[in-house]
Amino acid sequence: MLLTQSTGRFFKLSALISFLAIGGCIIAAPHTASNLAITEQLTVQILDQQDIEFSLLNNVPTQLHETSGLAQHQGRYWSINDSGDSASIYRLSDDLTTIDKTMSLSNGVNKDWESMASDESTLIIADCGNNSGNRRVFQLYHLPWSMLEQAKDGSALPASVQHFSYADQPQQNVPYRHNFDCEAVTIVNDSLWLFSKNWQDGFTQLYQLALDKPNQTISPVTRINVKGLVTGADFNKDTQTLALVGYSQQQLFGFAFVWLFNVSNNSINPSTARYFELPYYAQWEGIVWQDATTLMLSTEQSPLTKSRLARLSLKK
Repeated sequence: MLLTQSTGRFFKLSALISFLAIGGCIIAAPHTASNLAITEQLTVQILDQQDIEFSLLNNVPTQLHETSGLAQHQGRYWSINDSGDSASIYRLSDDLTTIDKTMSLSNGVNKDWESMASDESTLIIADCGNNSGNRRVFQLYHLPWSMLEQAKDGSALPASVQHFSYADQPQQNVPYRHNFDCEAVTIVNDSLWLFSKNWQDGFTQLYQLALDKPNQTISPVTRINVKGLVTGADFNKDTQTLALVGYSQQQLFGFAFVWLFNVSNNSINPSTARYFELPYYAQWEGIVWQDATTLMLSTEQSPLTKSRLARLSLKK
C-alpha cells in the first residue's frame, strides 16, 4: 500500500512496533535512536524536517516509468529502467521533463537492471536484480562518460563487462524471502560497493568489488540493520558521505527512508549514522548526490503514484 504525502506520516504508528535483531535477541522497542542501531549498539541521529528539506519535483518522462537508478555527470541526470525495458540508457533534459538522448548497449541485455554508479570517468550499470533468489551470475556494464557524451542520440555502444557471484548463496532460495537480491551499488573511492536487498531479515550486506577484475566471487564485509529494503546508494567523494535509500516491508503504514554514513579509511563509520523517514511513501530506487548537501531521488510508477523526482537538502 502506498501513502500520499498527506497521509504518509501515519507510518509513525508502525515504527512504534519495530524490531531490532542483535546477536540473536529480538528486542521490541519504540522508534528511538537505540533501536535503529546497525551491527553494534549505536546512538543514531534521527533527522526530521528541521534538519532536512524534502521537495517533490516533476514527474519523470513516461519512458522512465520503472526508473531504477540515477547518475549525474556534468550537471546532467541519466537513468535506466529495470527489467522489461531494452538495454537503454536515458539522459534527462535540463528541466528534467523530457528525454533528450537515448542510447543502448550493443553487447548487453537488461535482465534486471537495478542501479547506476559513476565517478568522473565511468558510468556503471548494475544488472544485479534477483527477486527469485536463484540467479547465480550478475553483470556490471562499464561505459566511459566520454563515449556517452560524444555518441549521437540512438547510438548502440559497447561496454566493458564484469561478472560477479555470491560466495555463500544457497543452491535454492524462496522468491522474496532471501538475502541475495541487490538494487544498490556505488563507487567509493577506488572500489565498487554493493548493498544487498534483504527480503528475509531487513538488514543489508555490504560487498566490496575491485573495479578492474572481470570475474569476482564476493563475500560480505559487514552487515547493517537498515530496518527495511535498500534500493539505492550513492557516495559523495568530496564529503566522504554514503547515502542509502529504501523502504520498509510493512504492507500497511509503510515508509521510505534515507540513511547517511560517513566513510573513514574505506569503511563505514558506524558512529555517524543518520536516519530520515521520507514524508512521501513511494518505491524510491534512484539516488544521487547533486552537491555536498543535496540528494536527488527517483521513484518508479505504481498503481497509486507516478514516476517522479524529489530533492532532499540537508540544512545542517
